[in-house]
Amino acid sequence: MRRPLPSTAAEAEELTWRRGRAVPVIGTGHLDLELADPDWPQRLDAALTARDELALWVVSPSPADPAVLAELGSRLTAAVRDGTSFRFLGIADAVRHVTTPELAAALRKIAPEGVPLVAGARSHFTELNREWETVLAAEPEALAFATTPLFHTLESEQLIEAVAMQRLLAEQLTTRVPEQPVHVGPITLRPRFANVATRPQPVPAPAPPADPRAGTALHEAWTVASAAAFAVPGVVSLTYEQVPEPLAALGGTASGTPTREQEDALVTGCSEDGLLRAIGDGEALLLANLSALPRRVRLTGRSAPLDLDPVSWSAVPVL
Repeated sequence: MRRPLPSTAAEAEELTWRRGRAVPVIGTGHLDLELADPDWPQRLDAALTARDELALWVVSPSPADPAVLAELGSRLTAAVRDGTSFRFLGIADAVRHVTTPELAAALRKIAPEGVPLVAGARSHFTELNREWETVLAAEPEALAFATTPLFHTLESEQLIEAVAMQRLLAEQLTTRVPEQPVHVGPITLRPRFANVATRPQPVPAPAPPADPRAGTALHEAWTVASAAAFAVPGVVSLTYEQVPEPLAALGGTASGTPTREQEDALVTGCSEDGLLRAIGDGEALLLANLSALPRRVRLTGRSAPLDLDPVSWSAVPVL
């Protein structure tokens, strides 16, 4: 049960802080590449042209067509040679939406050297959990799952409530496989496809309706809070639809500086009711307020508390 909010905005709050490990890569750019779509090469080229960094889920029939995969491998290798960076590369069965051992083996044969390969679920965590043995049989180098907070309902309350669950999912998975890196993405407001459909679906999947909250202050504050929730030790990347620039810059992502090798840089904080979230890298700290009331937060090293407007976020340098 959610604890009550402070009675007045003037009551400065203390956050519960957690420190340690590297800041995950936080960025945008994802593609579900359905190989059953005859136009998949054009879709891939368009995504590679628009982005210099991409999280890529390959969606393949089972068994995979060797000729199609060979062409995919050639295109991916050329993209890497031309400077494209892949946050991760995964493959999922077009019906089951998870990585199978057969598809994982086929992907390894054509994947460019140095690209992080994942196994998991392109749909959501529940599917990964349900198909756990199948995914583990794929002998993954890293695990990944996508997620959407608005799978069951579209209310903003559901969007906000999802943040606490995101923390729980991240902690559960990283505890279950402490030796493996975890990638989360894409993280989208709405489902990208009908993953519970009982009849054949169009290929490629039509784009979901634009969510009216996309790009709003709520979306930005939610993204900061979500990143703070997902950023637990073991999570190495987060891929969103949009990311405020200061959030993408944490750990050096904006400049490309490889500061993520620096352990113990990650800092996250949470209020008692879960509506205030913070994430930082030792040099900058981002705080999000998801509540409908202004909030005031005490920060170590600052004599004056920080005031946050309702449904807002703020970036502050670390003193």
